Amino acid sequence: MIFTASYIDDLDGLAILKVSVDRYNADHLPFYIAVPPKDPERIYSKITTGAEAYELNFVSHENILGVDNEQKRDGENSPYLSMDEVLMPQDQ
Repeated sequence: MIFTASYIDDLDGLAILKVSVDRYNADHLPFYIAVPPKDPERIYSKITTGAEAYELNFVSHENILGVDNEQKRDGENSPYLSMDEVLMPQDQ
């Protein structure tokens, strides 16, 4: 499996990665892209060609992490970090 996470603002970087996966994924490994729930259709329409020789899946960050990006972590009630907290940790 090949996995990456992306945002609509990172579309150029994701497109470059996808070209590489298209070219070098000789074993036809499934490619999973985690995106915010508001962006999958926009990202999908920009990077898919319909000629992919492998399974291409879009999943939301929340489905992977088990929380909503808007939900704040508060001790025992929400043990998971949001994707924003993982990628952009606050200074403590």
